[in-house]
Amino acid sequence: ILSSTRTPEDNFKVAMQKMQWLANVANITWPKIFVPGKSLKQQYANPNSILIDDTLSVIEQWNAAGGIGILHKDWMSTLAMLRLYV
Repeated sequence: ILSSTRTPEDNFKVAMQKMQWLANVANITWPKIFVPGKSLKQQYANPNSILIDDTLSVIEQWNAAGGIGILHKDWMSTLAMLRLYV
């Protein structure tokens, strides 16, 4: 899980809220990385990493940094794209 907390000032508070939601609501236990700004996500890109995001600029930055980016528009098309890689 790679998620933005918007700003450095909000990082801790928003990260805690997202961690609580992931654990309690979504029951997701995978490792989590929170970055204080969406433009920082690209730092984690590599040829073996897939990012699903609904912001075109984030996907473009991710792809330029060497990752595999999938622009989320709706569940069906995102799943179809993901199946090409896994």
